[in-house]
Amino acid sequence: MIVIDASALSGYLLREEGWETTAQVLREDWCTLELALTESGNAILTALRQARITESLAGQKIDSLLEMTEAGIDLQPQRALLGPALRLARTHRATVYDMLYVELAKHLTAPLLSFDRGQRRVAEGVGVAILPRVLR
Repeated sequence: MIVIDASALSGYLLREEGWETTAQVLREDWCTLELALTESGNAILTALRQARITESLAGQKIDSLLEMTEAGIDLQPQRALLGPALRLARTHRATVYDMLYVELAKHLTAPLLSFDRGQRRVAEGVGVAILPRVLR
């Protein structure tokens, strides 16, 4: 099992640097949080607002995300992770959003795929394996 965070999922959808790594992981046994759908949707909106993609392409990206959910994407619950994620976020001056993925990877004893440098640094510091990726 591999945990994919929203930065890697949205990076794949938007074909950002390193998206190929996520494409490879999507062929493996992987999971994410339901939160990743919302965060990826927001990343698509941001790309649209910044005119990096068209309205039509944004719709296609959202459709692709929804197709993943229909194909049986493994969406993990986050409720039990919230307390530990909050503590981790406070300790490392990070966001709770990012630390939820770190806590999920810890809980599952799974590696984390993330495009977020700060999140990766915290994850490594708490013993979570990180999948290789070119960092921005």
